[in-house]
Amino acid sequence: MKKVYRVFVSVLRRHPINAAASAAKKEVIVSALRCHPINVAANAAKKGVIMAKKTYNEKLNYAGDLPKVEKLSPRLVERYKTDTMVIAAPLEYDALMKKVPAGKLTTVDRMMAYMAKKHNAGCACPMTAGIFVNISAHASEERGGKNETPWWRILKKDGVLNEKYPGGIESQKARLEAEGHSIIQKGKRYLVEGYEEKVCKFR
Repeated sequence: MKKVYRVFVSVLRRHPINAAASAAKKEVIVSALRCHPINVAANAAKKGVIMAKKTYNEKLNYAGDLPKVEKLSPRLVERYKTDTMVIAAPLEYDALMKKVPAGKLTTVDRMMAYMAKKHNAGCACPMTAGIFVNISAHASEERGGKNETPWWRILKKDGVLNEKYPGGIESQKARLEAEGHSIIQKGKRYLVEGYEEKVCKFR
């Protein structure tokens, strides 16, 4: 009896009507996901991240429809405590990174706050901020010292070093120490000691 039931279910699933219904359901789900503000942001980043083996500098210079400010859904309003989110362009992050002088530091979350204020939004997209800062770092290395962006001066939240930068933690650590910063280890994380006192202010 169980075998007959399984065969019956299998036949029903292959029936053209049910196949079409299943396909339609998938399309609706995919469409809904694509319209989600967080995924809109991710897709905006992906256009500059995974298109046909672009160089990092090509990714950096690709803006698409950015910058743009998105209205957040009620669920995300509750999460971010605001109703608008800016997705800034990669070059905007690169330009801001270039403003951090030797001896000074900043963090990605401080850059996000700057972008939100610049575009009159409640917050900046954390996903694309991290992606674009990383793209800027690799693009700078790709240029071989020309028009260099001091990516090593950009820390993660709480002064943590970024393992995704060119050369990983060791490369960022060496560059920061060469500029007089002390690096300490807490568990698996590496941080700049007293980084708060060395954070530059963007105007």
